[in-house]
Amino acid sequence: MNRIFLFVLLCLPAMVFSQNQADSLKQKHSESVTIYGTSRPVIRQAYKINMSPQLPVIKSQTSIAMRQFTDVLFPTAIHLQEIKPANISATISEKNWHNLLSLGMGSRISPYAEFFHSAGKKNAYLINFHLKHFSSFKNIKNYLPSPRSNSLAAFSYDKYFSYHVLEINAAYDLKNNRYYGFNTTLDTLQYNKNDSLLKQAYHKATLAFDYSSIYKNFDKIHHHITLAGTYFYDRYGTSELNARLDFDLHKSFQVTRLFNHQQLGLEGGYSYYKNQTKYQEQLNHFVRAMPYFDARYGVLSFKTGFNAEWLKLTGSTGAAFHFYPYLRFNVKIINNSLGAFGGLTGGMEKNSRVRLTEENPYLNSFENDYRWQNTKWRYYAGLRGNIAKRLDFEVMAQVRRFDNMVFYTYQSFLPWFYNFSNQAYYRPFKNEFSLAYYNGKVWDFTGSLRWSNSPVLNLWLKGDYHKYDLDFDRKPYYKPLLEVNLGISYLINKKIKPWAEIYYEGKRWAMMQSYGGIWPFNTSVWPDPNYKLDDYVDVNLGTNYQVNKQFSTFVKITNLLNKHYFRFNDYPVAGLEVMVGISYKF
Repeated sequence: MNRIFLFVLLCLPAMVFSQNQADSLKQKHSESVTIYGTSRPVIRQAYKINMSPQLPVIKSQTSIAMRQFTDVLFPTAIHLQEIKPANISATISEKNWHNLLSLGMGSRISPYAEFFHSAGKKNAYLINFHLKHFSSFKNIKNYLPSPRSNSLAAFSYDKYFSYHVLEINAAYDLKNNRYYGFNTTLDTLQYNKNDSLLKQAYHKATLAFDYSSIYKNFDKIHHHITLAGTYFYDRYGTSELNARLDFDLHKSFQVTRLFNHQQLGLEGGYSYYKNQTKYQEQLNHFVRAMPYFDARYGVLSFKTGFNAEWLKLTGSTGAAFHFYPYLRFNVKIINNSLGAFGGLTGGMEKNSRVRLTEENPYLNSFENDYRWQNTKWRYYAGLRGNIAKRLDFEVMAQVRRFDNMVFYTYQSFLPWFYNFSNQAYYRPFKNEFSLAYYNGKVWDFTGSLRWSNSPVLNLWLKGDYHKYDLDFDRKPYYKPLLEVNLGISYLINKKIKPWAEIYYEGKRWAMMQSYGGIWPFNTSVWPDPNYKLDDYVDVNLGTNYQVNKQFSTFVKITNLLNKHYFRFNDYPVAGLEVMVGISYKF
């Protein structure tokens, strides 16, 4: 089930530098304690006496390229054996820092400001508040104006009880951008760069309540309940309302004496979607329920269940039922060094307006066909471990069969105008995309390496490859086929931390836009609209200098090679940008 509500408020992008928060801010130390009572432990933070919670990790904001695959909607969760909580003793008192303020300015006329507040009381509550704004105003040469901005206000409150935790998250997000294309004589026949219809704004409000038990007794009924809502609308009145209830109930049972630990559970939920434009309305009701059995025997742990789903769409005469087997297993091959995992699953997932707009902000505002992707089956297997307790690694392969995977194409249902003087069609509309849904199969191969357990050196390498086989020889438009990410940071004298990130994205299938081209009535001479966008390398560099315990400065250079590569056809990214700024904690 699509978890678009689980808004991780403290891990949102924010431009400062890519480094560990304990290194960059020198905050107080906190330990992670496993509060158990289930074979899938819940990790909470235990705060030392008279010390404030950590401020959130600050991540890069001005990175140009998109770093996420847009079609992988379900992560592979690996659940390990439960770990008994350790006793924590606080012997060192450190200075409390509750606030962090960061300010910066980029060479693309890019003001940046961000503020965090974090405070709490041990075993009582935790409050976090986050404000952010980032804008970029300098235009791309030979293109229509291309400013953009992103503003956020977010709040979270965690209340700790004796055996429960209540989490409340709320946020408001505003993003602005423009539709644009080539700013040439031919293009001005269809584009007026001052046309207000080229402007776009996206508003998103979220509110979520999460209530979890943290019993230490296996015999109690453990529960995790989430109630969440999202409301999204854009400049042209297109909106999406989503309300969701999710739950997970499980209890230890001695079904058989064969296993070391075993429990029975039930997870599921209800989702409601309302998609609306000025001319159409679409309502969805979705219910999911999966009874499951979770157990462990020696080096083997597994979870198996049967997933039943019910979907009701607007205008349909009936509801559709879908059923999927579920299996997940983990095998410990070498203690603390090597393990294997795998399984099979499937399920329905909404191609929501919120998620698709975050992937492609140039969607046609009047698009109202947001279908549910049906992953009929998914098989996956992999290895995970570490070498010498320093080098973590993971490799995984999976194959999926699906119906209604979403792809982006140029919208084609609006009228065209024909110019008889030169036999050319001109389209006086925005350079925007519509949605296409294809069925097929895809192989996914992923791998990652990370050097860890070092206070000085941080090194990582990640690669992802996808091979699509779509029905009717369709092309996987704008889906990344190969991505590689390499990064390194190094702390010098506990004050200077230079870092570098290199991103490579291979060729992607794209659809050629036809505006400004010759389209004679003889369709046999029409060009093939399918082609591949060029691959690209994006290099980002930066450094941070810790002046004192409270004050630091940073420099970040994005797109060092100054390449205006296309993320979508006729939408090149901005070139090189240098941002400098300061951070102050108090």
